[in-house]
Amino acid sequence: MGELKLESKYIDKIPKINIQFDKNAVDDLNGVVNSWGSYNPVVMINDYIPEGSVVVDLNISIGINKLPSFNITLNDDDFKIRNILKKQDIDTIVIAIGTSNWLLKFYGIIHNSPAEVNNDEIYLYGNIFNDKWYNTEQKGYKDKTVYDVIEELCKKTDSGLYLFSNSFLDIKQPYLTNPNTKLLSYFTFLIQNYSDCLWCYDNNGIMYVGNLEDIRKSDVDKFKIYEDIVLDDEKPIIISNYMEDISKNDKDKFGISGFTVTSNYGIKHLLSKDKYRYNYFDDMNNKVSKPNHLPITNIYDKQVTVLMNQNIFEINPFSIVDLELYIQKKQFQSHILDEELSEKKVVIEIEYIYNLNEDDSKSRIQQKLTLI
Repeated sequence: MGELKLESKYIDKIPKINIQFDKNAVDDLNGVVNSWGSYNPVVMINDYIPEGSVVVDLNISIGINKLPSFNITLNDDDFKIRNILKKQDIDTIVIAIGTSNWLLKFYGIIHNSPAEVNNDEIYLYGNIFNDKWYNTEQKGYKDKTVYDVIEELCKKTDSGLYLFSNSFLDIKQPYLTNPNTKLLSYFTFLIQNYSDCLWCYDNNGIMYVGNLEDIRKSDVDKFKIYEDIVLDDEKPIIISNYMEDISKNDKDKFGISGFTVTSNYGIKHLLSKDKYRYNYFDDMNNKVSKPNHLPITNIYDKQVTVLMNQNIFEINPFSIVDLELYIQKKQFQSHILDEELSEKKVVIEIEYIYNLNEDDSKSRIQQKLTLI
């Protein structure tokens, strides 16, 4: 079972987006406010909040062994956004999506802002902005466990820590050294070389750490918000492609509009061999380090990516869901459960996707989950 070891202080440092309305100038103020965030992402670039529905498309990705990232295309026909981007040493963006009962805020640093000549649109991309992870430090740790060190790194970066207990993390190490590298680099080095864990950093600044097999031992997570309706009781998260079954139940399952299955058995075969890797931290003489004999976490089973009909608001990295995939049969034939793919799954990536449609009623923010 996972446990929240540290609360995130990062979330309180995400800038707020304050939008002022003239209630006399808007016919349906409540309707406009409720549509923002749920049907149209709200953005703030540096201190500038563009007016209207300027977001053309958006993707926010929260996945394993990498920082959360975003890419977004904006309508900038008046060149205000491009002018704003010229005035700061560091350009940042806040993206807000959600409903009256749920809110996701993403605070990102803009890496680049390519725009073509004579093009009204501008494309931005980057990663989550927590500059403390990029601080460097030269420090030694004597008789400490890996857990002790990663907990300290999370505290120094105002990050939360959600941990699935793991024996490798609790082994006391004689001496660990950070030779003046970035805190994020040292964190990933410890996880890769002294454990068999995966990690995932979410938009709220919480670092999730755990071994895939340990995570799978957890119970199926539960939800209480269904399409912005707060239910009386919590229910287990069940994802299914059997739409007739979903239409009959009372908010018991989440439907999908499609799914894909991928497997990387070739890569899995290569990674099953002993690996020699150059280790800058342990070897300053440019020699090849000893083989890493720790068991390699297997993330190369069959991965199932599902595009959700209803967003699951209470989903987190490494959440456990129950997946039910049925083989579609011809008319008047019963559906058959695909027993190979239908089982308890771990969420290893969460994406939020938006595409502006000419018909505003069809524009919405959709969730895509990768399960294993």
